[in-house]
Amino acid sequence: MGPVGRNTVIRYQHVFVNVGDSFDHNTGLFNCITPGIYSFMLNVQKRSSTHDTYIELMKNGNVVLSIHDNEGDFLDTAGSSILLDLERGDRLWLQLGKGYVLYSSEGRYTTFSGFLVYEAPHDETHYRFK
Repeated sequence: MGPVGRNTVIRYQHVFVNVGDSFDHNTGLFNCITPGIYSFMLNVQKRSSTHDTYIELMKNGNVVLSIHDNEGDFLDTAGSSILLDLERGDRLWLQLGKGYVLYSSEGRYTTFSGFLVYEAPHDETHYRFK
């Protein structure tokens, strides 16, 4: 994929597990239904010695974290993970930055996964870490 002409939401052709249908593979968006602490992991691969890879994890339109792999090596992988405190209605997605590349195939080298670690109690004042 790429190089892209603008920031582009990454859509996945294969979904391994989607309990609760919070992830929409057609749009690439995760919509939080159950508030709480979530763990997310992302892995990306590039196959280009002339272009970089730059991926951003977005939450409600704001960058939460990013992964950058510079040109040089033809084949490179990068990854990251994060714990996030999400509220009902929060939306997350990965986007490929303008001018950057990304690679995946039937080997599924580029992945995005997450799971609920701790569900927020109905009285949220006792657990919020913010």
